[in-house]
Amino acid sequence: AQDFSQAAELKESITKLEDSRNQILQEISESNQPVIKEVRTEKNDPETLLRCLTMCAELLKKMNIKTPIGPTISALMSSLILPSIANPYPAVR
Repeated sequence: AQDFSQAAELKESITKLEDSRNQILQEISESNQPVIKEVRTEKNDPETLLRCLTMCAELLKKMNIKTPIGPTISALMSSLILPSIANPYPAVR
């Protein structure tokens, strides 16, 4: 009977120590890391679009014609290249 009571006491002390450890770790993480929110804005000015299209053109030049178009190139086509055809800026078109 003594072994069970001692085990219960040890389990209770372990639980208390784990709780205090978790609390200390949480306080450390809150004090060390100030909240920094990274704000990303999508740039769609003509200079940026032209730079991105130039990189895409160079990438497409380096690709082998026999290799199939992968999902990354397909996404570039649908999100960057095709919408740029209707761009009002002649340099981008």
